[in-house]
Amino acid sequence: MNPSILLFFAVPLASVILMKKIGVNTMIAFALAGVIAGPAGLSLVNNYVIWEYLGDLGLAFLWFSLGLELGVRKIWSLRKNVFGIGALAVTLTLLLILPLLVFFEFPGWTLMGAAIVALILTISSSGSDLEILANKNELQTRLGRKAFSILIFQNILTIPILAMMPIFGGREFEIGAEIIDIGILTIMLILGMFLGARLLMNPFMKFISRLKSREAFLLTIALTVSCLSAAFALTGLPIGIGAFLAGILFAETLYNHQVKADIAPYQMMFIGLFFLTLGMGLDIPGILRNYEIVLTGAIGLILLKFIAIYTAARFYKASGRHAAITGLLLAQGGEFGLLILQTIKTYGIDAVPLGHQDIIKGIILLSMIITPILISILYSLNSRGTLYSKKLAEKMNSSLHIRPTVVIAGFGRVGKTIAKMLTDRKIEYVAIDMDIDEVEMGRRAGFNVVYGDTTRGDILSGFGLAPRTTRAVVVALDNAYAQKKTIRAVRRIAKNVKIFARAKNLAESKILAGEGAKLALPETIESSFLLATEVMRVISVGQPEIDKVLNDLRKNNYETMESIES
Repeated sequence: MNPSILLFFAVPLASVILMKKIGVNTMIAFALAGVIAGPAGLSLVNNYVIWEYLGDLGLAFLWFSLGLELGVRKIWSLRKNVFGIGALAVTLTLLLILPLLVFFEFPGWTLMGAAIVALILTISSSGSDLEILANKNELQTRLGRKAFSILIFQNILTIPILAMMPIFGGREFEIGAEIIDIGILTIMLILGMFLGARLLMNPFMKFISRLKSREAFLLTIALTVSCLSAAFALTGLPIGIGAFLAGILFAETLYNHQVKADIAPYQMMFIGLFFLTLGMGLDIPGILRNYEIVLTGAIGLILLKFIAIYTAARFYKASGRHAAITGLLLAQGGEFGLLILQTIKTYGIDAVPLGHQDIIKGIILLSMIITPILISILYSLNSRGTLYSKKLAEKMNSSLHIRPTVVIAGFGRVGKTIAKMLTDRKIEYVAIDMDIDEVEMGRRAGFNVVYGDTTRGDILSGFGLAPRTTRAVVVALDNAYAQKKTIRAVRRIAKNVKIFARAKNLAESKILAGEGAKLALPETIESSFLLATEVMRVISVGQPEIDKVLNDLRKNNYETMESIES
């Protein structure tokens, strides 16, 4: 085997590890690997034509994946947020970016070229943003829903952008009939896919599903994508439009979830191929010669999008923290912009000069690297309380009970549940959290929750933790390091108070028990016990026997479960 092949796989792996360590999306890792492996780097690729062909496959697959995520029913279910905060955020972003692009009068740009670039810079990275929200457990929160609604509206823009590219590429933009043409074509494409799914694809997929053949199911998907792509190619239009519309077509069928599940194993492979070839094809010397423009452009893009999205979020009553996170989260460019630029390059659409396309790609890629790092810094500052003044904390902590029977450290999902139970039974408690938005919402809902850092003994004492009056402390934080520091702070103030803690797993449970927690429940194990209990009840196992089994498993801090978890 040629050693360069081994190197070729080693470079993406090293790149993925490096990017993950600094919290950057995997797509950037593949692009970086392409730069290193390509002509501008180690030149590990001899036959670039083959890789261009594989990159085209990845390009088509990415268009299909984007279309698959953009179903009419999904848009309709979120219509209030999508056409509210989503539309406002995109409009404000365009109003900030487009005039700047027109003002600078870049040589070789048409007005339509500037409009296309402004639109593609408006669209953020769905994959990167959703991954960050998932990692921060924010997908189902108000913040997550607002961010997702903006992403949905941004994705809706992909249809008119695709409609305008082949029609107006290389021509001066004339307001009037052309805008009407784009609008009509956009509506026709959406309605065509919606009706096609109902009248053609649903009956055909029903026939295929009755065969109970996964191979036939996958081949049907591949054939549909190929047919629509070929049909658009015959008219001289980019195959990406056909692949994208094939995705929308399947999104409107009854089988959309099964389609997503079946293509999932191949998704990262094709995405990796696209970004690898994108990295190989970048004009790195040209980007380096214009590094000031790339750096300034990336910072400017992040700043302008942050201002626009922050303003939209605040207009729709988001808190300062949620608006800041939403604005920063969506401030980056996205893979859609890279797809459009690659499609323009592949099909020779004369809207933006070739050299400028690589600079724009560099700006988008750099913004996708910078933004996750800034998000991590923002979350870190928020968790330490650095972003909020002492005056605000004092305001939030006014009129609280100073002699609580129970102190709850952390007001997330677990802390709220415990606070609700104590409130219903009129038991005196105080809950303490570092998330100002959770504190505000909790106070409005009638909970006795205050803003503060539970790892500090002076804060705990100030909120009523005392050796004789406090009977229990619940550590409901989701950070193991903060949990340990909180338990130590509690033990210094009230040595004999009973401490109850949540733990993610058995190993974490044992660590917290070692710090002094009377009981540290591992969530993974206890949720399994709950399921097992219900199963045993269904199969008529008596409650005394169920209790005996559970007591034996919980004995000596889950000693019998250690071999299973390890």
